Amino acid sequence: MTDPPAFPTYQGPPLPEVLSPLAPSHYFLLLKCMHFQPGRLKHYLWRASSELYHAYGREALERGLRARAYRGLYLISSLLVVVLSSGLAWGLAAALGTAVDWKGVAFGALGGVVLGLFFLVLGQLVFGAAFGAMFGATFGVVFGTTFGLTFGLVYGLLGGASAAMAGGLAFGVALGIAFIMAFGMVFGLAGGFGFIIALVATLTAAFGVALILVGGQAVLVALSVVFVVSLAAGATRILPNLLQWWQALFLFRSGGEPCQTLKRHPVLWDEYLPWPLPGTHQLLRACLEAEFESGLLQATHIAANPFQRWAVQRALSDFLDEQTGRLAVIYRLAHSPALGEYLTIPTRHLQFQSFPSACQVLLCELGH
Repeated sequence: MTDPPAFPTYQGPPLPEVLSPLAPSHYFLLLKCMHFQPGRLKHYLWRASSELYHAYGREALERGLRARAYRGLYLISSLLVVVLSSGLAWGLAAALGTAVDWKGVAFGALGGVVLGLFFLVLGQLVFGAAFGAMFGATFGVVFGTTFGLTFGLVYGLLGGASAAMAGGLAFGVALGIAFIMAFGMVFGLAGGFGFIIALVATLTAAFGVALILVGGQAVLVALSVVFVVSLAAGATRILPNLLQWWQALFLFRSGGEPCQTLKRHPVLWDEYLPWPLPGTHQLLRACLEAEFESGLLQATHIAANPFQRWAVQRALSDFLDEQTGRLAVIYRLAHSPALGEYLTIPTRHLQFQSFPSACQVLLCELGH
């Protein structure tokens, strides 16, 4: 029986031993982990206690409350909901010259904190300490901030049917972004999108039944369309992805050293990226040619996102086609330390037994 893959080696800026509410930089670190690099948060919890990481049940909940690293995560995430929702609402209202509905902001922030704690407890009891901590914290911060900000700015300015539509817009965007990020944090991006697709299909069917029952009122039709569209738009993170497309194009055409250029590429620092970006596989192939081991390490980071794995397969295929001794290169691939670790970082006990190594995934896909 073969040994399971190793937990991925951390590659990145130093991580704190414990997230402290008294350190402002730790708030920015947690936000970056939630919005772009969930893998760093997994490494943080793994370093805190590898045994607690995949423990589950009441014991995991109690031990998580006693662990300083977990308590720091809970406290900072709760404070982030309040600070971000109120601060962003005040700043945008001042810039737009409008008033803030602080009741709406408080309602959204409170909803985020309560839902975050609910998913934290439920996740740790059923799936594991790390799963619950990451899912609950991420969902609470993203949902509470987005819902409180949108609800506080828009809902208070409107009335009647427009207010209901604004509430549906705020809830849909917040729910879409929160679920795609929370599920992406623990299940990977594909799992997040799978959940969103199922949720949209369920909501569409529910709205269809409601329309039949009430006779197709215009307000309900508009509200249902706004909610479902905003849910899908929030889940796909369209705006940041458009900016990343232009950044990737600029880096590809900059003509710099390929490995250094690739390190600044959005495909590496945004683990939620669903869309193909220009020049990704060309830069990776050039990096493999310049520094083989470094290129393999970058390839495993990119391939952890299933929506970007095409670029890795194309780069590896093109690289192998140019080699005269292909069997020797494949042998190096199969025995490279960079490919002996999990491709996707597991978060639950069962995933440690079932998740394949990077070598298994990449070589099997190369061999079709």
